[in-house]
Amino acid sequence: MNTVFVVVGLLTSAGAVLPRGVWPRRRVTSVGLVFVVVCGVFGSAASVLYLSGSYLGLGPGGMEHLAFDPLTVWTTVLGLVLLGRWLVARRHVR
Repeated sequence: MNTVFVVVGLLTSAGAVLPRGVWPRRRVTSVGLVFVVVCGVFGSAASVLYLSGSYLGLGPGGMEHLAFDPLTVWTTVLGLVLLGRWLVARRHVR
């Protein structure tokens, strides 16, 4: 399971960067990409700390959450932002 956290972080980073050429070239796209790469790197670093037994005072469970949850939090926030924009756009259409 711990290896999975490291692999997920690395694959998330690669999956965000590699298809960059097909994404629209806008500032918001670049900002979103940076946040995804940061989440992957942050999760990978937390995984390495977890595997080494360095819990930074959070205990094993807390460090495990830091290793797994950054991308979950980012996608939740992104979903809420997109939902808010959709609702605003829908009001303007009426």
